[in-house]
Formats: sequence, structure tokens, C-alpha cells
Amino acid sequence: YFRKVRLLKSGVLLALFGGRGMAALGPDSEVLWTYDEPAHHDVRELPNGTIYGLDRRARLMPEFHASRPLLDDRLYFLDPHGVLLGQVSVLRSLLDSPYADEVRLTLSEDIERNTQREELVKKHYADRLAADPSLVHKIDEIGDIFHCNSARVIGLEEAAAIPEFEAGWYLVSIRQLSALVAIEVNEGFDGGVARWWKRGAWSKQHEATALANGTILLFDNEGAGEAHSRVIEVDPTSGEIVWSYEGPPGVTFFSRVGGTCHRLLNGNTLVVESTAGMAYEVKRDGTCVWT
Repeated sequence: YFRKVRLLKSGVLLALFGGRGMAALGPDSEVLWTYDEPAHHDVRELPNGTIYGLDRRARLMPEFHASRPLLDDRLYFLDPHGVLLGQVSVLRSLLDSPYADEVRLTLSEDIERNTQREELVKKHYADRLAADPSLVHKIDEIGDIFHCNSARVIGLEEAAAIPEFEAGWYLVSIRQLSALVAIEVNEGFDGGVARWWKRGAWSKQHEATALANGTILLFDNEGAGEAHSRVIEVDPTSGEIVWSYEGPPGVTFFSRVGGTCHRLLNGNTLVVESTAGMAYEVKRDGTCVWT
């Protein structure tokens, strides 16, 4: 199924098949070209027509696990006709940065926690696994080490408002580590370096967007407490939350997966609570324009 679609200036529709690939569709739904890599979550267009998004590949990373393949999330870049220009490993960009030690520690701790979760799952389903040992291959809590879920190029206005950022860097949301990273990509799309990395009071976030007012907008899936989501604006320097929306009064606002937010031209915020299938347009004071 279509996980997400994006309409390009040319009228071409890019359709993401979550974790499977991407197709470019014409006005009559004819397939113009495909990107046959495991594209997922996000795809966008630069002003010059270059297409960028997220994909991943499984590979052994002995530094983090001796025997299990782990998913390496990447930024990919295509020309307007779908020809691959390059791919940049998010992990490599972090390990080649000043944040490498913190990233290694954070990753190792997360893999250890999820290894313990796997053991609990195996105990819970012990009877089923005894009856069909092949089912053990379906239990994988540690492979998706990053689960990047949004990628946005940083524009001139955002860079002017945020001292830590430069125009042309890519702001990526790393759900699994509850982290945000800004990556400077090489001109030839063959590598990059993380220039900024931040973790804070948010958890399992989606849709990180740098704003021209100097903040970063996030759908914070689990940072507001158990079974409670919120939309927040974060100061990129301090990590302080400077604005939040936690749902309409009397409504349980929660999306464990998915969830999006977008700042509209009128200053309001469009919020999509994916799990519940609800959408809201919200004023700065939290008033709902419509639901």
C-alpha cells in the first residue's frame, strides 16, 4: 500500500511503499520510473528537482552486534528521472562526527535493552515457539537501530534563525534513539558528517521540521507520559520546549506510531494523530480551528 505520497512541481506523484520501494506516477497513474530500494517514511524535492528521501539496508555491524544484521538508514538522492545520484549512511555520518562516542554509547545501551525485550517475548511465546521453532525468526527487537522517520533540508530562513544550522544541511529524526541530527552531505552525495545532534525531553518523535522562528517542530509521540502524545517546539540550542499542544480538552491525545505536524502559513499548526485517525488545526493558544 502507499505509505506516503508526494506531489512534485512537475505534477509527478511519488508513492512510497513502506520499506519496499518508490514509484513515480504520471497523471493517469502510469508508472514513469521506480526506485527499487527499501525506501521508507519520507521523500521530498529540492528546488533544483533533485529528489531525496530515506532508505535502509541490513548489514553486519560487529561493533554493535557480533552476529545479527542491523538496519543502516540512509539518505538517498535521485535526479528528476529517478537516476540514483548517491546514498549517505546516517550512522556513518554520526560515527565520523564529534558526537561519535555519545552515539556509540546510546546505540549500545539501546541494543542491550532490546535484547532483554527479545528474551521476554521469547518467554511469553515459549509454547508457540516450542511447537514451531521457525517462528523465532519473526522476533527482532534490535535490528531497526535508528528507525529514521523524517528528513528535511534546512532552508536559508531556518539557517538564518538557528545559529547551529547551515542552509543545505538535512535535519533527520531518529525515532529509536529519540534523537535529532543535522547532516552536511558532500557535494557528490557520497558521504556526509553530522554537524549537530540533540536528545531531550521528547521520546519516539516524528516529523522534525526547522522553522524560520528559530525552533524545531516535533510530533512527540511518548514524551508527555504514558499513552499521551503532544506537539512541541524545541529550542535547538538548549533543548528547551518553548511551545506545546497536548490535544483538545477531555480528549486522549495519543499516537504510539506515526503522527505528523506542520506549521501553516497563517501561523496555525496542522496536527495528525495517526493511530486515532484524527486531524486538528490548532492556534498558538491551543484553540482548535477544526477537528
